Amino acid sequence: MTEFKYSEKFYSCFGLPVADSAVRLYFANRIYVTGQENIPNEGALLLCSNHVSYFDPVIVAMTAERRLNFMGKKELFYIPELKSAPFKHIIKKSFSSILTKLGAFPVDRKKFSRSALEHAVELLKEDEALYMAPEGTTHPEINKLKEGFALIYNWYLRSTNKELQIVPAGIVYKKRIKKSNGKSFPAPFSEVRINYGKPLELKKYEDMNDKERRKAITEDLEERIRELTSANYT
Repeated sequence: MTEFKYSEKFYSCFGLPVADSAVRLYFANRIYVTGQENIPNEGALLLCSNHVSYFDPVIVAMTAERRLNFMGKKELFYIPELKSAPFKHIIKKSFSSILTKLGAFPVDRKKFSRSALEHAVELLKEDEALYMAPEGTTHPEINKLKEGFALIYNWYLRSTNKELQIVPAGIVYKKRIKKSNGKSFPAPFSEVRINYGKPLELKKYEDMNDKERRKAITEDLEERIRELTSANYT
């Protein structure tokens, strides 16, 4: 299986600082965070949030105070518009290299991606932190979560006795601009809030079979994310 390891030097000296500065400039530094104390400093971690925009992974990386790995749709790792561009192969390879150096690895959302699943589990077994957006694609309001993160948890349970924590997060952009297709994206200078909740209580699911556990954990996480994006937190 292809290894998707981030480069420590690239991540800390170039990738994240550049993205951090760009996002802070776009939102005029109006980014507010609560609940950072709920994120464990070490050990295997699945950090899951709602998915409102492409800004989400950067905002999570900026505020989580843990180095993160990211599971991203495979389409992000190539640029279709470059089909006829000069040096297209060099440009595509460079863009893909930047993503992987930042800790991202691809997943095929249209079918079962065993390699991505195995890679995610291996990262967690090495006490890494993995960020996921279980909705699978962007939505202005929280949509029904997919069970991919719970499948990773099930595989992790079968492969090791080490503890894993799942931390929910809710991201809210105060102002959004509606697009002609009905979707929306965060407005420039909008206030952004990200709220990290307490880790899910996973012990109550250990005696369930795989299917029951996936369903129960997914429902639990969805409820927690909805709470973290509610008026009580914004």
